[in-house]
Amino acid sequence: MNINLEQFVGKEVTVTLRDGDVLTGTIEANPWSNIYSFKLGSVKWTAGGNFVYYCQHPMDIVKIEEIEKIVKTMSTNRQKLLQTIGETEQQLEKLKEQLRSDPAPSIRDAEVGDSLEDGSIVLKKEDGLALVVAPKSTEVSCQWSKEFSEVFDRLAELGFIPSQWFVPTVEQLMLAYGTIPSEFSEEGYWSSSDFNSSSAYLVFFDNGDQWMNTKSDFGKVRAFRCVCY
Repeated sequence: MNINLEQFVGKEVTVTLRDGDVLTGTIEANPWSNIYSFKLGSVKWTAGGNFVYYCQHPMDIVKIEEIEKIVKTMSTNRQKLLQTIGETEQQLEKLKEQLRSDPAPSIRDAEVGDSLEDGSIVLKKEDGLALVVAPKSTEVSCQWSKEFSEVFDRLAELGFIPSQWFVPTVEQLMLAYGTIPSEFSEEGYWSSSDFNSSSAYLVFFDNGDQWMNTKSDFGKVRAFRCVCY
């Protein structure tokens, strides 16, 4: 690549070489010859058309830029980034203000279908006891097992106390289908109710059907819990 080095003489520049190296230094001109030098600390590359490392092998210049231009671009990008951060902070403050002015109801005041502060949804309330469903973000897809360790690991990852939760029975899943179906995906959810050593019940939230499936099949799992109020 033929680059006019004369315009960069005496300026601090960044040079990108063909092999990917990026060097920062100063272009100098020899007043007695048409030879330019690129100084990087104590190392000097001299060049006519191509840069040469101690005159041993050529290194083509892919790109050369003045430091001032680079700094200006970086400054502009920094300003844009700061502006974006500022706008994001404003949006977060608006969201916080909205949450403060319209807080999630407590379990005592919540109605069926309401979301609580931790994102769980009220499924049923009766005689001081509420049945709630974990947030959709906690559900997993896995095979049936007595432990369902995957869903409890997921609860722990998201800051919930796993021991407070359980995998619902087929009857509890049917209650959820009849009460808050939009809170579930239109897929099959494993219940804790098994049929025999190889099969267990799935409830499908697209139509409310119950099916006995092989336990080795994969299905969604969503945890429930009981809360006193």
